[in-house]
This record gives sequence, structure tokens and C-alpha cells, in this order.
Amino acid sequence: MVEAKKVSNSLITTTYQFDSIVLKASMGSSGESSSGANDSVSATAFEVDYKLDKSTTFYSYFAQIKNAANAKGTFAAADNFPAVVTAGNDPRAFGLGIRYNF
Repeated sequence: MVEAKKVSNSLITTTYQFDSIVLKASMGSSGESSSGANDSVSATAFEVDYKLDKSTTFYSYFAQIKNAANAKGTFAAADNFPAVVTAGNDPRAFGLGIRYNF
């Protein structure tokens, strides 16, 4: 029988709105899977939304994952997305967009 590894995780998110602007922030971390594994991961994300009207919002975001030397945390759009990174790399994502609600 294989013993399950226990990991400590934490996540903090916040949102602040004033007028037509919404600021969002998230920070999270996951500890090592075992003592000395050096596979902990932390992530930070920021987003700014500007509501143009009732249906249209412009937005921009930045997110970064910080991997310890043996960690392979990455961004993925779906379960079958083959986004594999080299252990220890720190992937980043930046985006601009327009959201329209029908």
C-alpha cells in the first residue's frame, strides 16, 4: 500500500470595486510533498476590469507561478492540455480581453 502524501495549501483572494473599475488579486501556495522534496509552488495573480456598459467589460490580467527546484506547476486550459514545464521554471501569463454578456 502506498502512503498518501500530505501537503499544506493556502489561498487568499480579494476584490475591490470603485465606480466602473474592479481590482482582483489572488495569492496561493502549496508546501513540499515531503521533507526535502523541494517541490513547493506559489502563485500570484492580478486582474483589472473596466465596465464600459451593462454588457461590455474590458479586462487585463497577470499571473505568475513560482516553482521550487523540483516543482512543475503550470497553467493549463483543460485537463488534456499537455502543458509540461521543466522543473523549477516560473511560468507567467498576461492577457487583455473584452467580455460581452449576451
